[in-house]
Amino acid sequence: MHQKDGLAGKHTRNAYYEWNNVVFGSLWRLFLLCIILYGIVFMMYVPTAGISKILYFKLYLLRPVAIQAVILLQVKIILEHGKEMMSQFLILLLLILLTNAFMLVIAFMDVSIYGNGIALLLPLAIVPIFREWRLFPLQLIICLSEYLMVQVNSTSMMPQADAKILQFVLFVGYMAAFAIVGERIRKSTLLLDIQSWTDSMTHMYNHQAFYDRLTKCMQKFEETGEVFSILIADIDDFKKVNDTYGHVYGDEVICTVTQVFDHCKEGNDFVARYGGEEFAMILPGQSKEDAIKKADCIRREFSSSEVNSNEGPQSFTISIGVAEYNRTYESESHFFNEADQALYRAKNSGKNKVCCN
Repeated sequence: MHQKDGLAGKHTRNAYYEWNNVVFGSLWRLFLLCIILYGIVFMMYVPTAGISKILYFKLYLLRPVAIQAVILLQVKIILEHGKEMMSQFLILLLLILLTNAFMLVIAFMDVSIYGNGIALLLPLAIVPIFREWRLFPLQLIICLSEYLMVQVNSTSMMPQADAKILQFVLFVGYMAAFAIVGERIRKSTLLLDIQSWTDSMTHMYNHQAFYDRLTKCMQKFEETGEVFSILIADIDDFKKVNDTYGHVYGDEVICTVTQVFDHCKEGNDFVARYGGEEFAMILPGQSKEDAIKKADCIRREFSSSEVNSNEGPQSFTISIGVAEYNRTYESESHFFNEADQALYRAKNSGKNKVCCN
């Protein structure tokens, strides 16, 4: 039980770091976009008696680029080394503050440009991916405070004649910025979907994904009459493995089973870690005879595999139950029970066997 909790904690921490990398990726893309926008604004600037072209370049292109580059560097350092010194929440808080500082640079590029404060809203699009409710009201307060700062410091440097063109350019830029953030968030949600359907240790599909695929195969049988088979595998005497060699070694044995299944599967075969030391496989379009052959291949390959231990290489066995879906069952669990009963017979008749319904 302790080992499982450790794996779950590790999985959660990895998710935090993955979302953090999503934020860094967004800021890096926005940085490149900012350089382009600063360059366009610079080319449109008409020198005045107060600010020459060179001074404008230093103040409104070189300076903001340098500040944003420093902010990006700080984000990178926190992502790479912060987890060793800070809590997850503190890392998230620092990322949010640095993200706001990054956007504040954009807003101060020229505080007189109408709509320039839109940049301050971008962090609001990033905050939800952290799934930390305390950050959202904080972000609202920061956003309002920054907007007031921009309004207090509002001064005009851009000639009025170019205002409409400039506002159009900035609108396109902000539209691209929101698109960048939206795309990164979309990828992060896809990543979350993958994590919810996969086992964190073996990276195989999990119990939920197995039943989802099983339901689709049953629906296809009703529509086309295509039979399919499933097999349920269970490592023999796995409790004894954990008691003798420890849970870490038991995890290595489970990973060995994963490698065997990956090696034996082909085509549209669907493999999942059903739970603990149990594995399940769906074989679309294959009869029970085909499934028995594949199950026996898995059984023989696993029994011939060796896992190194303090006492030298050890080999283990696996029992497998097979069932063919060739008629309508009341539910997924009723059909699954066919393979489960076959597995039960394999266990009770000596183990290291393949039995069929």
